[in-house]
Amino acid sequence: MNFLYHFISFCIYSSLAYYAAACLAGLRFALESAAAPKPLPDEPPSVLLLRPLHGFSEQMLQNVRNLLEVDYPAKKFVFGATSDQDGSALIVRAIEREYPSSDVVVTIGQGHAGNPKVGKLLWMLDHAPQAEVLVMSDADGRVRRDHVRRLVGELGEDKVGLVTCIYCGKPASGDIGARLEALFINTDFAPIAILSKYIESARHAYASCIAIRTNVLDSIGGLDAVKDCFGDDLVLARNVAAAGYRIKVSSALVTTTPEEKTVSDFWRHQLRGWRVDRRIRPISLGRIFINGTFWALALLPLAGFSAAALKLAAGTLAARLIMSAVMGVLVFKLPFKFTDMLLVPFKDLLLAGLWTASLIGNTVEWGGRQRRLTADGKMQGVGI
Repeated sequence: MNFLYHFISFCIYSSLAYYAAACLAGLRFALESAAAPKPLPDEPPSVLLLRPLHGFSEQMLQNVRNLLEVDYPAKKFVFGATSDQDGSALIVRAIEREYPSSDVVVTIGQGHAGNPKVGKLLWMLDHAPQAEVLVMSDADGRVRRDHVRRLVGELGEDKVGLVTCIYCGKPASGDIGARLEALFINTDFAPIAILSKYIESARHAYASCIAIRTNVLDSIGGLDAVKDCFGDDLVLARNVAAAGYRIKVSSALVTTTPEEKTVSDFWRHQLRGWRVDRRIRPISLGRIFINGTFWALALLPLAGFSAAALKLAAGTLAARLIMSAVMGVLVFKLPFKFTDMLLVPFKDLLLAGLWTASLIGNTVEWGGRQRRLTADGKMQGVGI
């Protein structure tokens, strides 16, 4: 019992130290993001922006329109729908009508791959014009007008072969699932990602946005090398690093628009991510040790609800909420919502449950299908 008490206390103080470090790193990142991007070379490289789509929502259509407004002199776009029967076909048809330009290519189809998103990207590349830089981004992302300028400037730094972007979350609706997903992004994923940017050499990438020079991608076997991987973004970055290039986490920030409806939607999406992380980057399981809310509540009954334990729990919860507000308001410039702050402890307890659930089982829901994560890092349909 004494060991357990000291272990929980250690986790609580580790959480407090993390909250402080994350706030400082977040404020530094905010300053970098607000600074002007590096000037482009006299002959800026050609850029191909690829965005695979799945399903339909008004938010996704607005995200596509947002991407089309980026400011860069030598750019082309490729948007890919899964099939004529998928809702994403409505989006690419709308884009064809609204932007009848040779700079915009739409495709319908998907290459054969264990990972459906990579399969779609391969199909898109087969029907795309050549370019010196590829920028691949998720359908739920929104960017600033200087987004591509910032990526190209950073990709031009010495030995940088790949640039990736941290993202924040702005729920597409007031639904509880979307709010929980945005809170997870803003108060769990992003703080760790930003802190990691300043304390370790990156060997990972985030699927929200990846910019890579075409010659670098070709040198590591292209997207074919990751077409069956469930952690394609991480494996791609590892391949780039293994080839002797640097990975840079950009100062550009992507804003995602979660559309989950219910707590169950949030749970399913998160469980997929946690199980993928467990299989491909087991160190990520260490996030449980900085879940201050969970450990503070676990300490109370163990300490007999003593005055000292109550004060420590209250202080930990206050620190957690302060960190959440700093990230949301000061770092990501999102409006402060008191009701979302009340959801933070609830979300933290859900994450403790997700951590436990992620330790068991290797199947996830992906693209509307159940898929199995194999021991060699590949993904296959259940029953295949």
